[in-house]
Amino acid sequence: MATKKYELTKEYFFHGEFWHQLDDNKGRFSARIEYSPYHGLILDYCISDSESPRTCEILYGVLNTGERCTLIGKFDFTQGNIHFDKGIIHTGRHGFPIMLFNDFYAPDSKIEYCDLSLHGLQEFIHPHGFFTQLKHLEHPIFIAKGNHWTLQLVNHVSFSVIGDDLLNIINCQNKAALENIIHQLKKTKELYPDAFFSIRKELVFYFRIKSSNDLGIEDHISKCWDISGLFSILLNKPTLPEEINIKFKGNGSKTPCLLTTGFEQRTIDLALREIKHQLLPINRKHINLG
Repeated sequence: MATKKYELTKEYFFHGEFWHQLDDNKGRFSARIEYSPYHGLILDYCISDSESPRTCEILYGVLNTGERCTLIGKFDFTQGNIHFDKGIIHTGRHGFPIMLFNDFYAPDSKIEYCDLSLHGLQEFIHPHGFFTQLKHLEHPIFIAKGNHWTLQLVNHVSFSVIGDDLLNIINCQNKAALENIIHQLKKTKELYPDAFFSIRKELVFYFRIKSSNDLGIEDHISKCWDISGLFSILLNKPTLPEEINIKFKGNGSKTPCLLTTGFEQRTIDLALREIKHQLLPINRKHINLG
């Protein structure tokens, strides 16, 4: 199953219902979630149910996108506005650090690995617009090991269905060569009638972080920030995570997440500044990545 893409450098808005017990959704309340790289994650809430939590460290919810989600943070809804009108209503805006998509997760959920894409990583690897020059590799491009952890550089590829229309997008000035390719493709299709062709749509590089210790969600996020800080030295500018996808043990797909960075606007603006592969002081060509 393809992982839905959530980029930490873009803005998102969600509406949903939330509660604080994994096995009991009583005390549900409605809220709006706002995300931007500048302001992070904000829960705009309205609580009228007396069974809703006043303080908690995790919330579970369903969004208007149809997705389940898990919110992690120290929530204190007594610090907002309180309205007295035939009952007590709590409203306000509450910041929080981590939002996980796709499912409900306990704080001690076991993690298999975490895939991290940094803003500027793709350009560091190869110039934008020339990724067709690169092959997709099933094995890691680079592996580094430390005490109780492993860091890999991997790539992920997505495809578009093309089927028999593959012949429609091929061209060559040498007509004889073009006719030969078309003939060979038709012959291949006759030999393998069940073969279904697709064309590569996207190739993305990630740092894959694995820990031999059973680190929790927040500890893995902390490791992502460590890698981001090291990569900023190579780029000679601040670096922000662009995507973080967590693979939980026993889960067939990866879980995207959004984070509150806590950086100043000037730092974020510098981090989001576009870069060019050829103009970088150091790029992949200068480093042995295997």
